[in-house]
Amino acid sequence: MAGISITDSDSEKAKYVFEILVQNVDYDASSENNQNIISVFIGKQTVCQGYASALQYLLDQLDIPCVIVTGMAKGGPHAWNLVQLDGEWYYVDVTWGNSKYHDDEENDVKYVEYDYLNITTEEMLQDHIPQVKFELPECTALKHNYFVREKKYFTSMDEAAIAKLGGIFKRAYQKGKNNISVKFSSRELCTQAKEYFLTDYHISEYCEGLETVYYKTDMQMNIFVVIFPK
Repeated sequence: MAGISITDSDSEKAKYVFEILVQNVDYDASSENNQNIISVFIGKQTVCQGYASALQYLLDQLDIPCVIVTGMAKGGPHAWNLVQLDGEWYYVDVTWGNSKYHDDEENDVKYVEYDYLNITTEEMLQDHIPQVKFELPECTALKHNYFVREKKYFTSMDEAAIAKLGGIFKRAYQKGKNNISVKFSSRELCTQAKEYFLTDYHISEYCEGLETVYYKTDMQMNIFVVIFPK
């Protein structure tokens, strides 16, 4: 936790812990001690229970309320978390923040995916089914959702929104980032943005010299990720 400042907000601290776990720990179903934090902090390989336990442990050190939720996801047993920020509860799934894409040489490139960082009950229950004996809070707040906080959440696709989106892609490309993700309030808006910037390739108007771009879409969460090849 050395990268956390005493002046950071609880939301910034939680985001840092989420990122550091994804960046430093690989998902491996065959890892030893994968039902506890030994697999995370010593083995650097774990499964969902290890990720969820590690997030709870680290946030507890930071005095941020966090509990583990177990249940089913995509047909199998799974574990994730509830985190309280400014008095409001949010769902977090570190496991599903661990993502990869294939580069030009077909190598797996790992990156942090933010789809499940501080989301609502409505979003979480689309593919997660809790199976716990305690009552779960209703998560409705958006304030600390990753995309809302980072100003990458869009509720329209008018000229101003298009210009803002283009600027986000441009800055990410100029800074040499591998990828950038954005979220929309509806599937319709997500589809419109994807078609305008990627299908019709208007992204090239903002990213000078960009000849090829890859992308990944999550139409359930209304998110798409732009991946810049190296």
